[in-house]
Amino acid sequence: MNEEIIKLMTNISLLLQIKGESYFKFSAYSNAAEVIKRDNLDIKQLVTDGKISEIKGFGKALSEKITEFTLNGNLKYYDNLTKEVPEGLIDFLKVEGLGPKKVLQIYLETGISTLEMLSEACDNGRIESLKGFTVSSAGKIKNSIEQIINNADYKSRKIDFDQIQ
Repeated sequence: MNEEIIKLMTNISLLLQIKGESYFKFSAYSNAAEVIKRDNLDIKQLVTDGKISEIKGFGKALSEKITEFTLNGNLKYYDNLTKEVPEGLIDFLKVEGLGPKKVLQIYLETGISTLEMLSEACDNGRIESLKGFTVSSAGKIKNSIEQIINNADYKSRKIDFDQIQ
């Protein structure tokens, strides 16, 4: 259960970053994921005992979301968020040279939401035609995508929240 919640909190944080939400909003989720992992919290027990909100940094809204997911195996907030920002965009943050703002720009201007679509767009000139992108940056993006697709270690590479700009 903890691993699922850690992944959920991490994904929410990344999607909120792509969406352009405030640092305080997305960092609450990434911090929650880190606390759960670091302290090896028994989330299911904390929810059952009604003590999830006693964890430092877990406000009311976050505690309610963790409780909902723990009890139901689903989180309506996440479902709604992924309707606004496709979950596939999270993989874009693993691409060298792409941060949340550029990921959102690519998605909004092209509708591209998968690495495969992004790779194809690099090949056919769609990426270099976007403001702020060049032939060179499209080539770097393409090379990075190839590394992700062809290298299992690279695929599982953790996203470093401190490096996202």
